[in-house]
Amino acid sequence: MSADGLKFFAHELGHYYFFGRHEPGVTDIWGSYRENPVDLGMLGSASCVGTPSELRERLRAYEEAEVDQVFFVSQAGSNRHEDICASMELFSAAISHRANLLHVRRAPSDFREGD
Repeated sequence: MSADGLKFFAHELGHYYFFGRHEPGVTDIWGSYRENPVDLGMLGSASCVGTPSELRERLRAYEEAEVDQVFFVSQAGSNRHEDICASMELFSAAISHRANLLHVRRAPSDFREGD
C-alpha cells in the first residue's frame, strides 16, 4: 500500500468511528479525504509501508513482541489493481518465503481453557 493509501485508510476509519457523519449513498469519504485529510499517525515505525528490508525488520519486531497475526490492506485509497498485484508479488518473492511467518512460539498444550 502506498503512504497515501495508508493515510486514506486511517482517514476512513476515523470517519466511521470518530469524526464523520455518514449517509449511505451520499457521503463521499474519498472527497473528504482529498479536501481535508485527517492524519491519525498510522505511518511510522509500526506501519508495514516500505522496502522489503524495512518490512522484514518490522515483521521480526512484531514476532519478537509475540504478535501472531498481521493483515495488510492494499486496496485502500487510489491504488491501482496492477500496483496491488505487484505489491503482493513482491511480498511473496522478497519476504514471505524468507521469513518464518508461521512460527508458533507455544505448543498447543500451553493454551489452557479460559486463557
